[in-house]
Amino acid sequence: MRYFAAYWQQVTAFYRTVWALTFRRSRNLDGPLSEYVMKPGFFWQFMEMHQWLAVTIFKIPIQVFMLVVSYAAMALILLLLVLTPLIILVVFPIFMFKNYRDIRSRGELL
Repeated sequence: MRYFAAYWQQVTAFYRTVWALTFRRSRNLDGPLSEYVMKPGFFWQFMEMHQWLAVTIFKIPIQVFMLVVSYAAMALILLLLVLTPLIILVVFPIFMFKNYRDIRSRGELL
């Protein structure tokens, strides 16, 4: 009977250790060396992996939207870059006519 009692103690200690290491959230750096855990338990790593998956799934539409907005901004900048000489040629006579009229009125006052 002592054999089964010792075996049962080993089994319970094993499962207690597995439970503690599986659900441990962080390293225990202050405890004795026998309780040192190199990294979080498997369960928390598993949950963190799914957290990153969820974050990625939620961020993909945002990234695509930002990419579309950046392409629209690039297209607007290129359109302005191409049309700027034309805009200058169209607006130049208007300002030139106003300047000519001011110079002419000042000249008549002299």
